[in-house]
Amino acid sequence: MSIHMRVNRGRRANTFVRLFILTGLVLYPILLTSSCNNKEMVQERKQKDKKYSGKPDQVWYKEQGRIYPDLKSTSSVVLPDGTVRCYFAEEKYVYYIESKDGEKFGNKIQTNLGITTIGVDGDKPANPAILILRSGRFMMLFNLETGEEKMENGASPTRLHLAYSDDGSVFEYQGVVADNEKDQYALVNQVDVILLPDGRVRLFSTENGISTAISKDGGRTWISDGIRLIEEGASEPDVQLEQDGTYKMFYVSNNATAGSADQKKDKNQESNPPISYIRKSISSDGLTWKAVDGSELFSDKDNGAVFNPDYVSMGDRKKIIYFSESILKRNSNEMKTDWRMATPADN
Repeated sequence: MSIHMRVNRGRRANTFVRLFILTGLVLYPILLTSSCNNKEMVQERKQKDKKYSGKPDQVWYKEQGRIYPDLKSTSSVVLPDGTVRCYFAEEKYVYYIESKDGEKFGNKIQTNLGITTIGVDGDKPANPAILILRSGRFMMLFNLETGEEKMENGASPTRLHLAYSDDGSVFEYQGVVADNEKDQYALVNQVDVILLPDGRVRLFSTENGISTAISKDGGRTWISDGIRLIEEGASEPDVQLEQDGTYKMFYVSNNATAGSADQKKDKNQESNPPISYIRKSISSDGLTWKAVDGSELFSDKDNGAVFNPDYVSMGDRKKIIYFSESILKRNSNEMKTDWRMATPADN
């Protein structure tokens, strides 16, 4: 081998080393910056949500932005194909919106349940609660806003109405199934319903705390079998029966005596309004409940009032809590309500 060839090879090797070093000097800051940015993003999220205490599966994060404006209450089901369908009352009818991923929703679709079809003049549907029965039919419970009608004590009566549907869009109205004017113990307010493994339907309602009733005939008749399952002041229950047999309840609490140190501290300051929390309890039978560690999932401390949790489990894909939040409009004393979502840390 000639001296000339050795020199050329040596030069090429030196050139390769220089290029490798230069490439490393260029890429290393980029990789380092990317790594730092990722760490900063994680740290920023942890810092932003550090007030949400609890075990990892109990830490929930409010997602940025609203999903739907001026929406106060929803009731959701997951269809057999995995689509999330959320029902709500708006204007004079019950509507629903659908999503494949639980986050991006299409246009609202009007059902036939409304002011002109139920057969009660001037009354508008409100607070729908939807359930898919073992037969595959949709069952809906809802209230009607009764206008000027009053009971002897001056309060407006609340009645629970029932309807069935084969497709969840066209319903057959069945009539009143509970009426607190005829029965002062009737469970009629802010109801949620779940299907039990044996086909019975269990109802949860806001009545001096949260109470429950059972139906053996698809919601036509009800028997109360539990009173004040959760602490006094709890309201707006949303219950899910998981595949492992655990009952999960998400609800709103304004009760400082049952809450955190922040709640108790704010309650002692008379100038501050009570904080509303969305909390979580678990049960093995749907009757005896226990608040889990870190049960205060999120609160209204930074904004307005949080209310009407609507929990959706999309199997192993995703878990979501939809909720409404009322906050003051900028430069105004008027309140606005946004429909938002929260997701757990392990989603």
